Amino acid sequence: MATTVKLPQTRALGGYALRRTQFNEWFGTRRKQTGTSTKSQSDPHKDKDDGSTNGKDARRLRSVVRESHTILIKARAVFPFQLFPDYLNIDRHKLTIIHRQFWGIEQTVSVPIENIKNVEADFGPFFGSITVTSDLFINNTQTVHFLWRHEAKNIQKLLQGAIVAQREGIDLSKIEIKQLRKMLVDLGSGHTKSMRR
Repeated sequence: MATTVKLPQTRALGGYALRRTQFNEWFGTRRKQTGTSTKSQSDPHKDKDDGSTNGKDARRLRSVVRESHTILIKARAVFPFQLFPDYLNIDRHKLTIIHRQFWGIEQTVSVPIENIKNVEADFGPFFGSITVTSDLFINNTQTVHFLWRHEAKNIQKLLQGAIVAQREGIDLSKIEIKQLRKMLVDLGSGHTKSMRR
């Protein structure tokens, strides 16, 4: 009687153990296959040593990210005249304008420098405003009001110089930041100097 009871239990347990072993083997080999492919894709050191196109693209992307952290010029609207001041940043590749409506509510607009069509500046005795035109904007223009007069002038000159440099095909990433800032302002203000003579 005892043997008849143990035999079905042993068979049932044996079948369960066999299925579990097969499942573990299948799942283990599957995990190894996906684990090695995932490791090769996500290994950050592989991109550095890899001479393929992906490695070059990753290095180029890292250098562009570093360059975007170097700000050529930034300005903020003057507080009492604009309750929630707008911001304007220019790096080597793009112009970013942040319009603030309330605490924690803002609209960010970015455009590559090569896509800027025109830069217009209006100056008063103390303040100035910058209007940038691009086909990438929804209404074609973005304006920042109540900038200090000297900041608005420098932004206009630097943007005009950057637009000219981009259209001439000059690589701005190769030039040191202080020298680049000075040269772009000088290039952008060249037309005003010639008109005064």
